[in-house]
Amino acid sequence: MILHQYVMHIWKDHLRLALALTGLVLLYFLLRIGFWFFNISYFSDMGTADLWSVFFSGIRFDLSAIFTLNAIVIFAYFLPIPWVHHKAYVVLLKILFATINSVAVFFAIIDFAYFGFIQARTTAEIFSYTTLSSDLLYLIMPFVRDFWYVLLLTAGFVFLIYKASGLVFRRELKPAYGAGFYIYRSLFLILWAGLTIVMMRGGFQLRPINIATAAQYATARHIPLVINTPFSIIRTFNKDVIKVSKYFSDLEEAEKIYKPVHNFACDTVAFQEKNVVVIILESFSKEYIGSLNKHIDSGNYAGYTPFLDSIIAQSLVFEDAYANGRRSIDATLSILSGIPNLMETAFVLSGYASHQIHSIASLLSVKGYTSYFFHGGTNGTMGFDNFAHLTGFDHYYGRTEYGNDAHFDGHWGIFDEPFLQRMAHELNKAPAPFFSLLFTLSSHHPYTIPEAYQNRFPKGTLPIHESIGYADYALKRFFETASRMPWFDNTIFVITADHAAASYYRDYQTQSGIFAVPLLFYEPKNPIYKRSQQTAQHTDILPTLMHRMHYPHCFVAFGRSLLDTLQTGLSVNFVNGMYQIVKAPYLITFDGSHMIALYDTSQDPLQKHNVLDTFDKTRKESLTMLIKAYIQSYQYRMHYNKLTDCL
Repeated sequence: MILHQYVMHIWKDHLRLALALTGLVLLYFLLRIGFWFFNISYFSDMGTADLWSVFFSGIRFDLSAIFTLNAIVIFAYFLPIPWVHHKAYVVLLKILFATINSVAVFFAIIDFAYFGFIQARTTAEIFSYTTLSSDLLYLIMPFVRDFWYVLLLTAGFVFLIYKASGLVFRRELKPAYGAGFYIYRSLFLILWAGLTIVMMRGGFQLRPINIATAAQYATARHIPLVINTPFSIIRTFNKDVIKVSKYFSDLEEAEKIYKPVHNFACDTVAFQEKNVVVIILESFSKEYIGSLNKHIDSGNYAGYTPFLDSIIAQSLVFEDAYANGRRSIDATLSILSGIPNLMETAFVLSGYASHQIHSIASLLSVKGYTSYFFHGGTNGTMGFDNFAHLTGFDHYYGRTEYGNDAHFDGHWGIFDEPFLQRMAHELNKAPAPFFSLLFTLSSHHPYTIPEAYQNRFPKGTLPIHESIGYADYALKRFFETASRMPWFDNTIFVITADHAAASYYRDYQTQSGIFAVPLLFYEPKNPIYKRSQQTAQHTDILPTLMHRMHYPHCFVAFGRSLLDTLQTGLSVNFVNGMYQIVKAPYLITFDGSHMIALYDTSQDPLQKHNVLDTFDKTRKESLTMLIKAYIQSYQYRMHYNKLTDCL
């Protein structure tokens, strides 16, 4: 009788826990459908069959996340201890189960909205990244206002989880605590522990699954739909330590193919002392710029940046240019220091943040330059002030230094127009030569513009478009003011964007299109209109500037001088756990071991047809060697603090 009673207890325990975990699998499946629905434009190229295949393939990653998050609950549920049926113990398990899974659901639903900004699932970096913004409270309300459904959906799912946990974790009559109790419970604990480990690993294969494993089921672009946000966070937690690849015997062997060391010293041409102003426009996708999109709407597309179009007509412009990341903090690193962020964690949040790096500011300081970092955001926003000090800037100028909150936008910082005017006047007081970086902010969500300019700029087809028009106008006013100042004519202006943003046209919803940004070099004293088709990336800005001025010292940068027409360009990104390389006319996906996809963008601009299997083997091998050399050089120099070593 006692044995029968206990068997019934243990059977009910198994059944309830199995039902709870099955319910979570169904919940994650619904969350994946919701994620697809709210980001349907990004996945619009998927057919129905492919879509359902991805939905069901994702269950493997759902199980991994579910069992990882609930491992402690499963372990505690079957512990062979007398008080497992005590009311307090049961309530504790109920609270633990509900809390863990509610938090997981919250992050999954957050990505319904956040994915539109970064085109990737949220990673563990979010826990560090939120600490960079001292103005976090200012940003919560606009997020809630614009994405109210995130909280509503979260509340609904949390309620369901709470009710379900009450059905699973229930107090029943205590069984007799004889030897059978401890034996049976120990056996089932071992059984469930084994099952949990297998599920956490994603199967019986040699290595546990990770984000890159999703490439077995979908293209790199569609990986975010295969995985889930809790899995992404789990698999990127504590992943800022780079494991140096051994494609080549050593660094010297790798750098025979690709070496990121530059030296533009020339005996016949002395260093040309020019002021340098680098302008990083917040979220200015190439898509928004009319003069760079003559192919859209049969040549009738005007875009939203009339002033930038006028500057482009007097500049060296790179029409095939890409950001090296999807985050603002990545852009500052790649633009200033020529270092792409090829790891899950942002450099400034990683264990490598204390490593020595070059920057435009530090390199020019040895030539007597004073440097200024201008960003109208609340001091501490995105860690820009700390990064400015890290990269050798002499002065940081933010909302605090501006000192007039009458121009505060209520969210991020000072509106672009007044802040850029102040910047022009501050530079007029700066000793020459100087280097200045400007990072705008008004075109950042929630896209606030001053009341005086409401309805002045085209609303466009996306919420961001009106703020792009305002930011472009602020840029126009800055150049009008600066052009009357004595330092203006002896200045090199570099204008780009930190990253791309929301897109309306299919051309910019491709794997490469989501990184497309403007990049131009403008010299008022020597306006030259030239449109280059060379592939360019953010990390090319540093070597191009140093080449232009004939900088006499060597430095490290994972880019090339865009003035050197003998070299062909490339762009490198790390997204969804894999490397993406643009080497015109090819777009390549590399999983860390070998190519898994190759698209010929000249014949397939929407990047739908993987031609890797039919690609010329010799050319494929050459490209693979270049990619491996680039990665090994980057990993070695990053890991061993050799980012300033010219040897």
